[in-house]
Amino acid sequence: MMSMPTLSSVPGHTEMGGADGTQPPERPLRSDARRNRRRILEAAASVFAERGLDAGFEEIAHRAGVGVGTVYRRFPDREDLIDALFAERVDGMVAAAEECAAMSDPWTGLVTFAERSVAALAADRGMREIIGAGTRGHERLAAGRDRLGPAMSALVDRAH
Repeated sequence: MMSMPTLSSVPGHTEMGGADGTQPPERPLRSDARRNRRRILEAAASVFAERGLDAGFEEIAHRAGVGVGTVYRRFPDREDLIDALFAERVDGMVAAAEECAAMSDPWTGLVTFAERSVAALAADRGMREIIGAGTRGHERLAAGRDRLGPAMSALVDRAH
């Protein structure tokens, strides 16, 4: 019986992608795929905020108005989805810290940032699980601290 060749047996192809062992550049998503990805992220943010990080992909897919296969195609693993949402949350916190640091009264800026952060955390069970549990995503938290740290330092230094 004849066996089928595997990709690694094709000349010039390696397990890593191209002949030189690198991955080919990622193609940009089609507009419908971008829309679906955005809808999935918005739905996941809502579901995780309400129910926590263990909420099912089925509920996320239902809220996003897509099939569960579409969720898995965009985010093959729960941690991929959590990473994408956490990165967006950190982006928002950095922007808020920079906005508050630019306020005319430094103390008001610091207090405003603290109030916004606490309110956002109180409303988001998933974020509380990421930050408080300490069992998920140490690298994710470290990267978030690295990105938020300079903006926070500027905010606190100015208020000091």
